[in-house]
Amino acid sequence: MTSKKTYGNIESYKLRNANSGGGDMMINCNKIKARIVELGYTQEDVAKAWNVTPSTANLKINGRRSMSVEEAETLCDFLKIDTSQFSAYFFTTKIA
Repeated sequence: MTSKKTYGNIESYKLRNANSGGGDMMINCNKIKARIVELGYTQEDVAKAWNVTPSTANLKINGRRSMSVEEAETLCDFLKIDTSQFSAYFFTTKIA
């Protein structure tokens, strides 16, 4: 039996780039990209994990396209991001 990690009650939201100005939840694009590099992966590797094209992965990682909660969870598993660190990657605070 596989257990699913819980990243909070966020099913009804889309994750957006902190610079996009939309949505309540924002992704930290730089932190995600740094983690990809830290583990020696590429955006193409992320695309394969998501089963999408590399261009779609690029758009999502760079916040130009919204990321579903399921994609965020898959990304966390792929990048070995602990559930306690989820908010550091996906709940950035925008300060005016």
